[in-house]
Amino acid sequence: MDFDTSANFFALGWGNSIAAAVSLAVIVAAMKVKLSRGPESKRPQ
Repeated sequence: MDFDTSANFFALGWGNSIAAAVSLAVIVAAMKVKLSRGPESKRPQ
């Protein structure tokens, strides 16, 4: 594995980690919003 290949590998790894962290944060934030709104948010609009 040459330098360019390993650099690309690590760049992809960092990108995937950042994407995973961002989506996890979005999911957690959405769950917190749903919990804070309570059961009345389950009513059909």
